[in-house]
Amino acid sequence: MKKKCKFVFFTGLCCILSFFLYSCAKSPVASSDPASAVTVNGWEVVTGTKYDSGETVVNPDFSNTGNRITPGLGYGIAGEFDVNFIDLNSAWTVGNLGDVLIIRNAISASPAGKFVSCGSSGRLQSVFALNSSRIWIAGRDTNAGRLGSSVFYSSDGGETWTVQGNTALTYTGRSITTNDRFNMFCFITSGENINGWVAGGLGDNSPVIWKTSDGATWTESFHSGTISGVLGGISFYDTSNGIAVGENGLILVTANGGTTWAQKSSGVVTTLYKVKMTAADTAFAAGANGVILKTTNGGSSWTAIDIGVSTWLYALEISGKNIWVGGDGGKIYFSGDSGSTWTTQDSHTNQPINSIRMFSGTYGWAACGATAAYSGALLRTTTGGN
Repeated sequence: MKKKCKFVFFTGLCCILSFFLYSCAKSPVASSDPASAVTVNGWEVVTGTKYDSGETVVNPDFSNTGNRITPGLGYGIAGEFDVNFIDLNSAWTVGNLGDVLIIRNAISASPAGKFVSCGSSGRLQSVFALNSSRIWIAGRDTNAGRLGSSVFYSSDGGETWTVQGNTALTYTGRSITTNDRFNMFCFITSGENINGWVAGGLGDNSPVIWKTSDGATWTESFHSGTISGVLGGISFYDTSNGIAVGENGLILVTANGGTTWAQKSSGVVTTLYKVKMTAADTAFAAGANGVILKTTNGGSSWTAIDIGVSTWLYALEISGKNIWVGGDGGKIYFSGDSGSTWTTQDSHTNQPINSIRMFSGTYGWAACGATAAYSGALLRTTTGGN
C-alpha cells in the first residue's frame, strides 16, 4: 500500500513538473536567440492597417512635433520606408513626414516606440544603425536653409541629429532642389571601422553616389550628367566590390570601392529598386513589373528570374539561400533555394512593402508605406514569414 502511494505521488509530481516546464517554454522571452522569442507564424502587423480584419490602427500625426510615445506601437506612423536594428530589442524606422521611430523591446509582445525629429519633415528613405549610439538617415531635407536631400547623423541613439552632407549645398546653381533624392545606404563595417555609400539622384534625374571612409565626411563617388536614372539601391559585398541599380534598368558596378564606376546592361528598361550582393561575383536585383535579375559575374551580365507576377517590387532581402521580395499590395514572395522556386507569404497588410530586414533566417522586420496616403505598417516575423 505504501509503495502504491509513493508511485501515485511520484507520478503526480512528474505531471506537475512537465506542465510547469511546458508553460515556461510557451512564455514570451526576450533573448538574443530569435528561437526563444514569441512565435507568430508568418508576418505579424505590429502597427498598421489589417485588411483582413478591417481594423484601422494607423492615424498619422502630421505635426510630428515633440516626442510621441506610442506604447505597443499602436498608432501614429505615417508610412515607413526602411527599418534597421542592432539586436533583437533595438530598432529604428524612418518614413513619410520626417518619421523617425526608435523601437525598444522589439522582440517582446508589445514593443514600445518613441518618435524623434531629425530636423526634416520630408520623406526619409534609409536608416543604418552601427550600434546603440551611432545612427545615419538619408532622405529629403525640408530645412529652409538646405532643402535637397541630406545625410543625417546621430551619436546618441537618435535623440539629436546633425547634417553631414546635403545635395543642395553641394550641387549649387540649381533653381529646384526639392526633387533631389538619397534612397539607400550600404555600409561595410568592422568594429568602429566604417566604409559607407549612399545612392540616389538629383532633380534632373542624374544618378549620384556618395561615400565615406570614416562615417563623418561624405564625398562624391559618382555623378553623371550624361546618364539618366535616379539610383534606388546599392549593395557592396566587401570594401571593393559594389553594385548600384536604378531607373530605366540602370546598373553601375565598381571593383575599387567606388573610386570608379562602370555602366552595365541589365537587359531591362524597368526601374530597379533594390540590389543585394551575396558574393563578389553574385547579386540579385528587384524592380518594377515583378522583375528579378541575377548576376554571377559581378554585374557584367544579368539573367531574369520569372516568379510569375507583375507586382512592383521595392524590397529585397537575402539570408543564406533564403530570399524575400516585397512590393505593392502588401505582397511578399519567398524562395528557400536561392531563387529556384517561390511561394507567397501573407503579410496581413495591403500597404506597399518598401524594406525587409532580416536579423537571421527567421527573425526580421518589414517597413511598409504609401507615399500619397501617408499610411503604412510595420511587420515582424519570428518564423521567416512562413
